[in-house]
Amino acid sequence: MAKSVKPSARHAELRVQTVNDETLVYDDRTDKAYVLSPSAAAVWRACDGQRSVAEIAQYLSAQTPTDVQVVWYALEQLNPLLDAPVQAPQGISGLSRRQFLARTGLIAGAVTLPVVVSIIAPKAAHAQSVTTVCCTCLNSAQISLTNCLDCVPYCQQQGSDVAGCTNAAC
Repeated sequence: MAKSVKPSARHAELRVQTVNDETLVYDDRTDKAYVLSPSAAAVWRACDGQRSVAEIAQYLSAQTPTDVQVVWYALEQLNPLLDAPVQAPQGISGLSRRQFLARTGLIAGAVTLPVVVSIIAPKAAHAQSVTTVCCTCLNSAQISLTNCLDCVPYCQQQGSDVAGCTNAAC
């Protein structure tokens, strides 16, 4: 079954941008961001649904020697970015980068080993939300600020000390 797998990169609800030599992918479905190393990005782009894993390795080897095991390792990391998840063969599935290198003996190729880093990103509304506090001075001056630390300089400018700071707009 593993030989007949023809992975297909998902494009729906993804935003893709290349920065320097890394590819950034933001998944609108899960609000996760992924940073793909150049070799991981090459594997992902080669997943056209027509090529088998062996054919992807052969295709990528035209530019950089690429082993079938490396493609499987990359695919397992790229599963969230594929149309349908793939299961790597036993012996590759679930391995950490260090374990994969030790098992395959690819120490010299560690620089080109595919790496995918994922980050949970807050929704835009959460990322932009600002907490408002009410700063009250002893002389009754008030102002809405983003944090209580700004109360001291405000009240000093008003010729007073801080009377209180509460988590609400004034």
